[in-house]
Amino acid sequence: MTPDPKLLTRPVVFLDIDGVLNSDKFFEAQTDTYLVEMSRTRLDTLHMWFDPEAVHRLNRLTTRANAVIVVSSSWVFGHNKRELCEVLAAARVKAPVFDITNRYISDRCQRITRWLDRWGVHTPWVVLDDDLSVCKFAERAVLTSMREGLQDHHVDAALAVLRGAVHAAD
Repeated sequence: MTPDPKLLTRPVVFLDIDGVLNSDKFFEAQTDTYLVEMSRTRLDTLHMWFDPEAVHRLNRLTTRANAVIVVSSSWVFGHNKRELCEVLAAARVKAPVFDITNRYISDRCQRITRWLDRWGVHTPWVVLDDDLSVCKFAERAVLTSMREGLQDHHVDAALAVLRGAVHAAD
């Protein structure tokens, strides 16, 4: 799956998964049966790890910004781009997944920096993540939490970043 360079005329959302599209609150609200099914971690059940409300918020962000997604999550270590596209589509994520960051670099900030260097991105971009290490990107990082995941105020902050407004990590 080679990325379509034409999509890079659109803003980019670097997407973490755990702590953005799922949260402790989401997991705590699930039934035991749901959690058992989730724990099987087969490709056809991985979409169950995504909070539909967080997915709705991500869709609102990417639709309003006409953005593409680059998966920067640790999920890239266990899944290739095709698999992540399938899982995100099954979870009803609407934006195209342009790419994933390098699976052979452990540090997330380095993976994002290398990806930006490789593609020479000249469009607005934002990082959605619950890991404080992404604060290296200060004005482009919107910090979520594993406790709550992606919330409305994070979407507003990410839209502000993509519009060029100054932003400090949430």
